[in-house]
Amino acid sequence: MFGFSDKKPSDEFLTFINQNNIGGVIFFKYNCPDHSTVKSNIKLIKDALTNPIIAVDQEGGRVVRVTGDDVEIKGASEYGNKLGLEKFKKDYTESIRALKSLGFNLNLAPVCDIFLNNENNCLKGRCFGSTADNVSPFVVEAVKIAGMNGVLSCLKHFPGLGESQVDPHISVAHANYDLETWNKREKIPFEAGIKAGADMIMTTHLHVPSFDKEIVTGSKKIINSMLRNELEFNKILITDDLLMEGASILGDVNQRAVSAFNAGHDILLFGQDFNRAKKSFETFRNSVGKGIISTERIMKSLDRITELRAKLN
Repeated sequence: MFGFSDKKPSDEFLTFINQNNIGGVIFFKYNCPDHSTVKSNIKLIKDALTNPIIAVDQEGGRVVRVTGDDVEIKGASEYGNKLGLEKFKKDYTESIRALKSLGFNLNLAPVCDIFLNNENNCLKGRCFGSTADNVSPFVVEAVKIAGMNGVLSCLKHFPGLGESQVDPHISVAHANYDLETWNKREKIPFEAGIKAGADMIMTTHLHVPSFDKEIVTGSKKIINSMLRNELEFNKILITDDLLMEGASILGDVNQRAVSAFNAGHDILLFGQDFNRAKKSFETFRNSVGKGIISTERIMKSLDRITELRAKLN
């Protein structure tokens, strides 16, 4: 899944995604100056790709890519601390319906993180609360509302970024919780979202030493033992943006997609730098040819993605 850096996708971008059958496109704020441009851009992408996933981060508050009274909502913390669940349900329903009418079919939300560190500027305002019991009801409603209105949902940032202080956009984030703590805390909102029918889960560039020496993005152990086995989640896993500096521990940008895919992800997300994303794609394709990525592993992900596309249809 690629992003583009201008007001509209360039001819080069559209040709590349068409010729290489890229799975989807993510929109950022500068791609969405007004609703008319959004619709026009989505049409260009749908003309270039067959049944693409068209994604956006429309959490609310300070994480809003598309503006307008019908599609903007307050930040998660405002609903959790003051406005309440019923107000959230009303506002989020209106926002999801507006996204759908513009042409989006995936909202990269809800945030399942628990706000545990006041120094965590990455998540400030983006969490529904500071306990699992506060967060979970909002996660459940967000998943249900998206599903009822034909938009895919994505739980993030697995396995839980709330304890960290470092922003994974800038560097590798760290958390020191152990498995016992995770089971009683971070796990609960994700488990609630899965039971509500979430379509995918986004991991993040987080190091949890008690889980694995690898960061989550590159950890077969965390993805297989915790997500696939413990939580029995057999749907789509998507990476956080692999252009973020927190992913640099996996190697240069050309290698990150290979590491993340072999760890167990199905969709590899690249944000704003199309040229770097192209290079990573070429490395990925060459790795398939060399047998570094197995055909069996590709088929597992394609089966999951085929099931997701069927749901969109």
